[in-house]
Amino acid sequence: MLSQAKPFSRPVFVSTINSCETLLYCSWKGCTMFNTRYRYKYGFVLCFFVFNLIFFTRQHVSAEDMDRVQNSLKLIPSFRFGDSRAALTEVETFIRSTNDIEKRAWLENEFVRILNSDVTYDCIDFICRQLRVIGTDISIPVLEKLLLDNKTSDMACYALLPNSSPAAGKALRDALKKTTGKARIGIIYSLGERKDHECVDELVSLIFDESTKPAPDDAKPEEMEACKIAVETAIASIRALASIGGKQAGHALSRAKVHENQAVRTAASPAFLKWADTMVQNDNGE
Repeated sequence: MLSQAKPFSRPVFVSTINSCETLLYCSWKGCTMFNTRYRYKYGFVLCFFVFNLIFFTRQHVSAEDMDRVQNSLKLIPSFRFGDSRAALTEVETFIRSTNDIEKRAWLENEFVRILNSDVTYDCIDFICRQLRVIGTDISIPVLEKLLLDNKTSDMACYALLPNSSPAAGKALRDALKKTTGKARIGIIYSLGERKDHECVDELVSLIFDESTKPAPDDAKPEEMEACKIAVETAIASIRALASIGGKQAGHALSRAKVHENQAVRTAASPAFLKWADTMVQNDNGE
């Protein structure tokens, strides 16, 4: 007599997902061994069955799973690199194992609550990595605050980069005007990767800012440092414009090739070539 099947534990659950995905691939490859007459008939049926098995398995998140995630979330705020990653792994597994919008929204709200409390930088880093996967408009306000801090700006950029919401682009553009130095440079590169055309005016102004002019030989150390930061920002803006494309960006890059600062001129030439490639790829070149 067959023994009664036990419910999936978490390790078995994840293993089942991975096994099903492997089975789907092997099923399709195996069907290529049939002749043409039967390949698509049986291949389609088998792959359809395995695909549905994967889909419904991914949706299975029990109350026990939710309890484990809630307990894990209590441990995350104090996490530091070198500590046990058991709680983090539990949360990552939860994200991979469900596509349920309501459950992901619940977790995103929990992340926002944690980020608004007293947490370690390692915790912020972990949460931002998860928000890159599940982030929506819910987490944008708290990420916008992180953009303004040099220590967390890169983490927030990482989380916002794939977020297709217009609010994510606006958060980056607003932060561009409020930040300086490393934080601003990271934001500029993020806007470039997002191909955000609404920031072009601001990027052009950073390239030709008065601070980018070569500092005189008798300049004070703080003046030299300000010029260095302004030049680094201008170079980041040049590279971002090359990725964004568009006529306005092209005109700015053309002007930058005769910039007063040699470092800016040096960065402008390859950027202009990249801009031209971008325009050709978008069929916008003239």
